[in-house]
Amino acid sequence: MAFAEKGHEVAICTSDKDCRQLINEKIHLYNARKDMIFGEKELLDDWGIAPNQVVDLLTLTGDSVDNVPGIPGIGVKTAAKLLQEHKTLEGVLAALPTMKKSKSKENIENASGILELSHKLVKLDTHVALDIGWTNGSCRTRCQSVAERLSGQRLSTALPPNCGLKLRGRWPRQEAANSL
Repeated sequence: MAFAEKGHEVAICTSDKDCRQLINEKIHLYNARKDMIFGEKELLDDWGIAPNQVVDLLTLTGDSVDNVPGIPGIGVKTAAKLLQEHKTLEGVLAALPTMKKSKSKENIENASGILELSHKLVKLDTHVALDIGWTNGSCRTRCQSVAERLSGQRLSTALPPNCGLKLRGRWPRQEAANSL
């Protein structure tokens, strides 16, 4: 996060859906298995929500892989619909008294006690102090080595051109912007 806050483009190599909460105009996810960049538009297309709603969606749905309890019967589609209508988890909870009777409403009311725990388990701490050493080049050297071991050909297309790594390829959005 700190690197992105300094104006740099960041590609996080992961397919972990929890990391979708980190997406913004500077931070994208790169799924190496699918060779795909995942940003704000892709999140909206896939889940129908914005990055600032990911924690609320995962709080509602839970995550069995990470042992995060969710609301029984609430999947991604239902959670996204609730968040599209009420914007936040707090908005969903505030609207419960006026919602039509439904199984989803009943399940949220019955399981509302787990929401605080689920929210804490899902939310990533973005303020962890790390002394990475971006300025002295040591991190770039380590990243270069990892990228080469991971077959830098596909990875290279996901990295921003100013990241300091010497790989072939360009950041896909940069290519699209340059072609306009």
